[in-house]
Amino acid sequence: MTKKNPLKLFSFVLAGCLLSVYCSSAGALQGESEARAAEQTEIAFENATGGYHTYLSAFSGRNFLATDAGATIRETGVFRRGDSVTLDVLAPADMLAELTLDYRCEKPQDIVLEMRINGEIPFPEAGLLTFPAFWSDAQGTRTDKAGNEFAPEQILYEKSTVSKARDYSGRYELPFKFVLTAGAHTVTLTVSQGEFVLKGAALSNPEQPGTYKAPEPSRNESVATGVIVLEGESPSLKNDRSLVSLSDGGSPAVSPGDPVTRKLNYIGGANWKKPGSALTWAFNVETAGYYSIGFNYRQNQLLGGVSYRHLAIDGQTPFEEARRVKFTYGSAWRYKTCGGESEPWLFWLDAGQHTITLTATAGAMSEIYSDLRDVTAQMGNLYVDITMIVGETVDIYRSYELFNQIPDFNGRLERTALALDEIAAKLEALQEKSSGSTVSLIRNAVRVIRQMLNNPYSAHRYKSGFYDVYTNLSALMGTMTDTPLDIDRIFIFGAGSQKPEISPSLLSKLGFSVKRFAATFMGDYSSTPGGGEDNETLNLWVSWGRDQAQALSAVIQDGFVPDSGIEVNVSLVNASLIQAILSGNGPDVMLQMARTEPVNYAMRGALYDLSRFQDLPQILERFAAGAAEPYKYDNGVWALPDTQSFYMMFLRTDILNSLGIDPPETWEDFVAAATLLQRSNLQAYLPYTQITDSGTVNTGVGGLTLFPTLLIQSGLPLYNAEQTASTLTQIGQIQVFTEWADWYTKYKLPKTMDFYNRFRIGSAPLGISPYTLYTQLKAAAPEIDGRWTVAPISGTRKADGTVDHSSAGSGTGCAITKLSKNPENAWKFLKWWISPETQLRYSADLESVLGPLGRIASSNLEAFRGMNWDADMLEQMVSQHRQTVELPEIPGGYYTARGIDQAFWSVVEQGNPPADSLQKWGAVVDREIARKRAEYPNGSTPEGEGKCGK
Repeated sequence: MTKKNPLKLFSFVLAGCLLSVYCSSAGALQGESEARAAEQTEIAFENATGGYHTYLSAFSGRNFLATDAGATIRETGVFRRGDSVTLDVLAPADMLAELTLDYRCEKPQDIVLEMRINGEIPFPEAGLLTFPAFWSDAQGTRTDKAGNEFAPEQILYEKSTVSKARDYSGRYELPFKFVLTAGAHTVTLTVSQGEFVLKGAALSNPEQPGTYKAPEPSRNESVATGVIVLEGESPSLKNDRSLVSLSDGGSPAVSPGDPVTRKLNYIGGANWKKPGSALTWAFNVETAGYYSIGFNYRQNQLLGGVSYRHLAIDGQTPFEEARRVKFTYGSAWRYKTCGGESEPWLFWLDAGQHTITLTATAGAMSEIYSDLRDVTAQMGNLYVDITMIVGETVDIYRSYELFNQIPDFNGRLERTALALDEIAAKLEALQEKSSGSTVSLIRNAVRVIRQMLNNPYSAHRYKSGFYDVYTNLSALMGTMTDTPLDIDRIFIFGAGSQKPEISPSLLSKLGFSVKRFAATFMGDYSSTPGGGEDNETLNLWVSWGRDQAQALSAVIQDGFVPDSGIEVNVSLVNASLIQAILSGNGPDVMLQMARTEPVNYAMRGALYDLSRFQDLPQILERFAAGAAEPYKYDNGVWALPDTQSFYMMFLRTDILNSLGIDPPETWEDFVAAATLLQRSNLQAYLPYTQITDSGTVNTGVGGLTLFPTLLIQSGLPLYNAEQTASTLTQIGQIQVFTEWADWYTKYKLPKTMDFYNRFRIGSAPLGISPYTLYTQLKAAAPEIDGRWTVAPISGTRKADGTVDHSSAGSGTGCAITKLSKNPENAWKFLKWWISPETQLRYSADLESVLGPLGRIASSNLEAFRGMNWDADMLEQMVSQHRQTVELPEIPGGYYTARGIDQAFWSVVEQGNPPADSLQKWGAVVDREIARKRAEYPNGSTPEGEGKCGK
């Protein structure tokens, strides 16, 4: 009998125990992963299918009577943020009702209301109902000295208007419907944004116009003649401030046409593409009868696609077909008669005043958009689930078996592929061409998903492909419901009249082209015409795009020049102020100068000291406390802040809630949250900008990394009291630097990241970024609307237990140069420029041209609050704006940002001790500051002297 080895037996037992523990742990981890994924799947389902659609589906089998409800307003007057309007409603029977308000906006903001029926929000969208502010053109045509016309100023419509509660994302084409059972109800409307006067409210039966029918022969005797021509650029009413008149000088088919000067001759373009945006024209009919309606239009942006408009006469839809008037693609201006040339639709119009309204609608795209939004939401959640298993970087040699790790993985992929196939088929049926880039994107997504299904054991290898198609579909969401359209003229002609002849002759086209070609040799493309060249005229230099410069010139010519009597020339330049002074030919005023420039110019004697103006303290009250700090030097103030940026925390609430992560209050909370995310292969982001050129340095030290913010929160200065050296070598600053560097070395936070895209797809659901990321997400990431929010940045806990959430700021300044012959007039201009009215007007005009991304980062607190932010995020952003702290700029301070960056790189990339690195580079910074102070020992030069050295 063989003798057993006790050591060998013990080894087998130990191995068996370890294997048991491993299997148990693996099973527990897999079970935890499955439970987490199952929870996320449930959340994804709720996000994708909940809301208004689910609300209506729950009542799909009910019989509702076509009736109206009685609605009584308990209180009237002006309603502001936080106020509530209560309606007592009596429904005579079970009914579906649309909410209609008759109101007048008191401020240039859309109204956002939360609606509760008997104390309950009926569906999520009812928590944020938007009622637009209405606008009209100011009287008179604005022109510059060269005769070029500018879009008229947009003013709030002074009368009350009627609007229904509806969805403006394009997901639902018709107004919202609310279910009311027979009996009494209380409807409460709470103001989340805006200020308005309520004239009336109604809960009425939805409009049911029926289909078009040709007029009865008995009425044929009422045949009207004559043609009424409405210029598209002159609407009487609009519900979007950005719907401004535009100019097309390239075609004689547009009225009025001018090949030399800029004439406003159409309306629409890229600004008239979002669902719900409406234009109304008023006209007078002299003879009652039947009329047809035609349009001279251009739809040259949706290749092979169709733009839809909802046509209403006197606020009513005449028949069902008028809900979706089609405007097909064409590169040039075209004519269209509603209903077709052979059998046009006939509209009965009584003698008197009437209105015609065209409202952008997604039409048949609404259903497709809604379906795609659901699918992309599911794809986004599935991508997060995959990332939580395999990480950001996939190990292609590892078998993850995603179909075992993620519950219903294959089923979710299969349902997604089938849904995308159906969406592609619907799109092909709508398009004029059998194929297109949109359909190709969707077909490609199906191909990638099918590859994952056909290769279950290597599905993880297609993660990057899945990411690409998901982001492409998400980008498509931002444009799918866009229906751009240009309107030159509207023709309302009697049934007894011939179709108007609007096509220009060949001879007129030729003459127009010749004149236009000749005009190109005479135009000045480097400036926007303003005043003359006398001592009273101000010369203004900007280094912006031409769209921004034209918007600025229009605001100046409309506002500043008439009020002050001072002419202004706006010039586009690509030269520095030093070059201008050396040549003796430069501006009086400069706007949006980079953060480091005012002090650098001031110490060379190139700027005018604004502290000489007695009302400067009152002007500085328009900004957050200390906003002018970067522009102070040598006991003077050399610029005013015109833009200001700061950090905000961005959170994907859907993902963080599913993981049980609360918004981090302190930096310790942030690191803890980042660690939890890393366990799920997700990441958190902190801003870091590597300095690669001088332009980056000009941003200012506060806008590059979080280190200056951490110093501010710790109560530590960046420079000594005399501002003759940095404090980087002091013990407190070294401790803060070490903590900051530890986040990247010990906790492995990423140094660089495309945070916008990573936040959008969910793999980085938590991060800190400049607040301007808000407009980018709103403009280009509609698929995550309602699934993210903002909050003040994490803070440092003080000895008294409070948390300091201060953020270092960045931005630009505006200044008066020493070349100005009349600094008093230049000061009047600066005060006008940074006023809340001007800042709001200029930002609105830019948004009308460039969309939401054109919104300026105004430093004026009142203007900032007056911009069109989400009501639930506004207070968070205002709070952080008020807690923005600016750091001083000093001679040689440009090297401070470089020194911090080099010290950081030395620690994170080379593994050097933080204390040694910061002390080394802090000394380098101090030497550069000392060198620069020695070069300019006396500060700014006396007035009239300039030493503009390098």
